[in-house]
Amino acid sequence: MLKPVLRRALGACVAACGMAVTVAAQGQTVLKKPLLPDGYPLKPIRVICSSAAGAGLDIVTRAVIAKMVERSGHTLIVDNQGGGTGAIGINLAAASAPDGYTLLSTGNTTIINAVFNRFERDMRQTLTPVARMNSAYYFLIVQAAMPVQNIREFVAYAKARPGMLNYGSNGVGSPIHLGLKLIELGYGIDMVHVPYKGGAQANIDFAGGRLDVALTAVSGMGPVRAGKAKVLVTSSPQRHAEHPDVPTLSEAGIPGYDVSNTYMLYAPAQTPANIIAVLNREAIEALRASELKQKLSADGSIVAPPYAPEELKKLFVAEYARWDGVVKRTGIKLEE
Repeated sequence: MLKPVLRRALGACVAACGMAVTVAAQGQTVLKKPLLPDGYPLKPIRVICSSAAGAGLDIVTRAVIAKMVERSGHTLIVDNQGGGTGAIGINLAAASAPDGYTLLSTGNTTIINAVFNRFERDMRQTLTPVARMNSAYYFLIVQAAMPVQNIREFVAYAKARPGMLNYGSNGVGSPIHLGLKLIELGYGIDMVHVPYKGGAQANIDFAGGRLDVALTAVSGMGPVRAGKAKVLVTSSPQRHAEHPDVPTLSEAGIPGYDVSNTYMLYAPAQTPANIIAVLNREAIEALRASELKQKLSADGSIVAPPYAPEELKKLFVAEYARWDGVVKRTGIKLEE
């Protein structure tokens, strides 16, 4: 038989525990309301990120997923599967069950790599777009010592020195490589491409004066801020909100120029349309958060417009066709 003091203590403990359970249950009811009538999601959702931890794609993915978790209370787990130009993560996602419990986060390098036939399967048949997260545009910059003040003077300077100016990129066939090759073709100039295994080393070499020209994101604008480089144009179709005085390449003589690093969420093909729709909605709502917009803007990213799934499919097909045309026009081969 329990002593009165112990009984009272145990009773208080049971009451407290019961209250805790009730609060947790209420919290789950509020935070973890099913996204669909059948209770979906009933388990954690795996988000395969096709880059290493700490890379730009990973940073944006985690920011967006964290906001989705915060909003819904459901568990989404980011799983970094970098390597193989994204092929490792992409193949994992494509081979996963189309049940809404696997997503893929990847950049438009995936589309470019698909154009180059770097993957065993056609991603147009194995993946379906869920949401577009952001677009990070580039700036064409040159060394401060170069005697040019604008893109017109740069083109004249480069034409007078065929094969003498060089630029770096984060690899053959990358958006930066293709973007610079389009600039060469658009202006009729000839420069030397220096491929790197990653963008960081290319930025370091430009900052050290070993490269003449760079097409870089905001993260690589350190030399400009330090007065060691000049900005000539931006790769975005409209002027960049953070740099409104910098003309676009479309304005500067290459109509329709639009090159960016765009991050997307995909799901395996055949994932039910109602699941795609609800995940699309959750991602769009997450991207509306002002703090998330500020976080992306700080790295030069523009939050993507709220595209519906059907719109995304059309964009996906159009983007593939566009990059296929760019690769054919530039004549770039992976063995370069």
